[in-house]
Amino acid sequence: MSTTIATGVVTARKDHQCDDCGLRIETGDPYRRSAIAGDHTSWTWKEHMNCAADADQMLNDNWFDTDDWPSQFSFLEMQAELHAARPTDPTGSEA
Repeated sequence: MSTTIATGVVTARKDHQCDDCGLRIETGDPYRRSAIAGDHTSWTWKEHMNCAADADQMLNDNWFDTDDWPSQFSFLEMQAELHAARPTDPTGSEA
């Protein structure tokens, strides 16, 4: 079982890799950085802001749980499915 110790939004001072989708977080971009502990170790989790929001939604909707996080490839597929399930009109509101 893992526990989030701290989380916050920071600005990238160098390029990072998003731990959700595997794509680059570019220098100057805001991203969510979380300190996590579990199984006698700790680590930092970095996410694009949109990936963080999508992961939160998927967790809230029970698509997976924190102890069974999907691979980056699976996350991208789930992210596409999530957005296909809630189309928006050109004004940005939900259809």
